[in-house]
Amino acid sequence: MSRSQRARDRIWASADATLESPRSPVGEQPAATARVLAALERRAADVGRAMADSACERVPAIARVKSLDDAFSGRFDRLCAEHVLAFVSSARLRRPPDETELEFVRELGARRAQDLFPLESLMRGLRAGHRVLWSAIVAEAGPDAEGHATAVALTDCLIDYTDAVSCELERSYAERQQALARTGELAQREFFEETLSGRLFAREDPAGRAATAGFVPDAHYVVAAVAWRTEPADRAGLELLRAALQRRAWADGGPPFVVARGEHVIVVIASRRISQVTDMIRSTAPTIEKGSANQVVAGVGGPCRGLSEVPRGCEEALLALRHARGVGGVVVLDDVSVFDYLLSSADPTARRLSSRRTDALRVRDEREDGTLTRTFAAYIDCDLNVVRTAKVLGLHANTVRHRLTKVGRLTGLDTRRVPDVIELAASVGLTPPRADTGR
Repeated sequence: MSRSQRARDRIWASADATLESPRSPVGEQPAATARVLAALERRAADVGRAMADSACERVPAIARVKSLDDAFSGRFDRLCAEHVLAFVSSARLRRPPDETELEFVRELGARRAQDLFPLESLMRGLRAGHRVLWSAIVAEAGPDAEGHATAVALTDCLIDYTDAVSCELERSYAERQQALARTGELAQREFFEETLSGRLFAREDPAGRAATAGFVPDAHYVVAAVAWRTEPADRAGLELLRAALQRRAWADGGPPFVVARGEHVIVVIASRRISQVTDMIRSTAPTIEKGSANQVVAGVGGPCRGLSEVPRGCEEALLALRHARGVGGVVVLDDVSVFDYLLSSADPTARRLSSRRTDALRVRDEREDGTLTRTFAAYIDCDLNVVRTAKVLGLHANTVRHRLTKVGRLTGLDTRRVPDVIELAASVGLTPPRADTGR
């Protein structure tokens, strides 16, 4: 006989001096133990409801599901009551439940993996519920010596039961998660492509398919397109980015919709606040093994009302990402000026036309350590005021005038005329920037 079995025998013996072997039939249990188990069986619904309430209070992810699904409370109460009855059966048999008795637990683990519900939250909910079940055992056992011995004996059973349930839950969750990993990303990508193209809404039960993918039809969503700024978008690099974003979205209360698409990762989060998504991306970037935070760029679009507006949010996010590749960081499309947006979205023809104006300026500017374009940029920032420009750069006004005249001569544009200044600013903006080395 093992040491743990001998210890269990002593615990059961203390509950009733006339007790037979701990593995004796159900009918030979101590009277006090039988009374407590019978009371738990009668009160299974009430205890289960209390277990469910505790899990919702202690685990935000469970509380969020409850807030989104009116039928969740009833299902969850029944599930917890089933745990009470399964424990009572296990305690009467004085052994942990076997696989055939935990089918409902395996189904739960598989469903939660299917829903992308975090395993950590699932296990926290289990512990919170079983804490309530233990309190019910203690209350039913009573405060006297016999009640204390009974509570200790049943606590030993509850530990075995919780351990068996935890193992089954984790195993079924992991098995389903592995299966989903093989097919889930493809399914998510197909669903997203159907959403963007509008084909989803032509199919049967689009709302049901959306719910399966984690979307609430009339919720608000923010869409982000995230990518590496300079490195090639290889599959391994995108997977690092996708996995890190998915982990962070879960930590923020998920469930997330994160899918690799082309050379970027699309993230769709149920939220009205764009800042929630930008903060999530900024905090995720430093955690990626690939390197420093400034390697990650992102564009954000939305908020969108309902799934039907997600294609618009995605388009905005991709446009903002195109701008972010030039300036770095996380860019919200609504924060981009029209001028900056036009520069970032310029096609090859626009860049070729701009080079006609700036080729000579670029060559001369390189000889003069970038002073010409730097002076012109300051001149624009100072509202075309030469005196203010000179003050900002710490130069004499005549020096500024001389440099601006040189810029005009090299480009054929008059820096005193607004149309010419706009054209020159656009042309210079389409030229790769130089490092700032001085005045």
